[in-house]
Amino acid sequence: MKKTIIVISVIIALGFITLAVLVGVLLLTENNTANPAEIKPQEPETASPAEPETEAAHQETKTEDPNTPGQKILYSGEVKELEIYLDGYRDTGIFLGQTTLGQPSLGTASIYGEEFSDSGFSFSYDNTQLNLEPGSIHYIYLYAYTEELGWTYKKQKLQIPGTPLTDSAIRIHLDKPTEDLLAQNTISFLGWAADTNSVNSPGISNIEVYMDGPKGFGKPLGQANYGSLRGDVADVMGNPNYANCGFTLDVDLGSLEPGSTHTFYIYAYSASGNYQVIYKDITYQGKEEETDLIFSYNSTYMEDTEQLIVEGWIAPVDFKVQKVIFVSNINGNEDLYSINIDGTDLQQLTDSPGNDWYPSVSIDGKKIAYSNEQDGYWQIITMNWDGTDKKQLTNSPEKNGDPTWSYDGKYIYFEKFINGDWEIYRMDADGNNVIRLTNNPQNYDWHPFAHTSEHKVLFESGQPGSYDIYIMDLDGQNIIPLNPLEFEKRVPSVSLDGKKIIFQGFKERNYDIFIMDSQGLNTTNITNTPVDEGHSSISPDNKRIAFQAMTGEQNQIYIMDIDGSNKTRLFTQEGFYSRMPAFLYQLEED
Repeated sequence: MKKTIIVISVIIALGFITLAVLVGVLLLTENNTANPAEIKPQEPETASPAEPETEAAHQETKTEDPNTPGQKILYSGEVKELEIYLDGYRDTGIFLGQTTLGQPSLGTASIYGEEFSDSGFSFSYDNTQLNLEPGSIHYIYLYAYTEELGWTYKKQKLQIPGTPLTDSAIRIHLDKPTEDLLAQNTISFLGWAADTNSVNSPGISNIEVYMDGPKGFGKPLGQANYGSLRGDVADVMGNPNYANCGFTLDVDLGSLEPGSTHTFYIYAYSASGNYQVIYKDITYQGKEEETDLIFSYNSTYMEDTEQLIVEGWIAPVDFKVQKVIFVSNINGNEDLYSINIDGTDLQQLTDSPGNDWYPSVSIDGKKIAYSNEQDGYWQIITMNWDGTDKKQLTNSPEKNGDPTWSYDGKYIYFEKFINGDWEIYRMDADGNNVIRLTNNPQNYDWHPFAHTSEHKVLFESGQPGSYDIYIMDLDGQNIIPLNPLEFEKRVPSVSLDGKKIIFQGFKERNYDIFIMDSQGLNTTNITNTPVDEGHSSISPDNKRIAFQAMTGEQNQIYIMDIDGSNKTRLFTQEGFYSRMPAFLYQLEED
């Protein structure tokens, strides 16, 4: 297997059924850091709100993939079968068909080696056989079989284009379960529903609940008991005839997989037969099983052809090197260190007279870029992953910080403090051809993080208290916010599959770590503690998060599972601080 580090993602050419899956490469870096202008490097442990250091039955008869007839697995021979289901597991979902690996995946080959050059797949299904309703939400389950791991699956949400066939006059509300519920064996649904077109009664005939798919697709969980007293609703609605509009339903969840997340569909039907539906995502108790089989795919519904397209790639990965690079003052200056994710094998990588910050790991895991303090200025330096062969890339009288490697390793983005303002720049990986990308003197543009599979870069922009996350092209054009400001969002980083963005956000009392999807939606707080936490990054296997958190009066490096569980302090030597973590994973060690 070719030596390399993985952080990868997928760019899939949507709508092209016959060929290829273009795969990009997720840049592995955790190079984001606190405000260099507002916090003195000598006091990095100090954090403040303004600037912290801060998922029909299974058919046993398999069919050939119509897209690749007679195609055998050319890949590595490890993935034996690929099956695709709609709205459920292998024993509950609708079996759509079987496909095989064997399509070109050049991006994956460039990372893992030529043995992965045929790791892609493509599958299509005619929607006329399913009659998916416009606007309905479904889930595509992709199952892969290997002799070592057995069946491993990954699910992805799919929304059908179009306007839902719901009735806006029907009101339905769910009081329980709450947003943050971690479900156990039994869960109770409690709420109310009423048809505002009805005057003499709530006008609702029945309440139905389904799991992991809409009615006709998902698993039916039963009808709720409807008609309980809800005087509060009658008062708010201004109609005493709505008093008996409450409903309840208890559901047994004991057969669900530990740590799995499920979508529940709650339907309210009026006497006229119209309906309204609401959704609730619930995570079942326990820890999700980890796997070394990494795969990513996109599910798309093509309106013009009524085809459901599933395209992606799969790669069995066994990382021999799993480290975190970080900054610490253990020897006086702030230097860069490496440590295994189990806390062993601490190694010092830099020892220059000036402080070193902002480590960023290159695409192949063999290089680290960072900032070095020289005579009051900061210069970008690169070195081998073991600290050898240091090369200075910049030599200018400014602060050059927070470097981040492009997904293909051709460029380094970085921030520069010039004329009292932070702006984003780009240069070739050897330091040549420095280009300014932003020119926004009214706001700081900083903390860049290169996109996972194309020449774009995420960054943070704004003034203290109003920072938000943006994305722009390679040349600095087409700057757009990922999500309009709901609260302060800073220091972005991207997951392995490119579908999650992790960042530090300030809502009420302090900075917490949040995750949102690639469009800037579906934001989840995964820490929610009374201390500042931030500068987070996701490991190349998509299993862990490294971050810094205030511990007493100083920052320390922690590691936790992707869902926020199993939080463990990584560097435990007392009397020193540590910060700015970045994962360094390799398939094989030199």
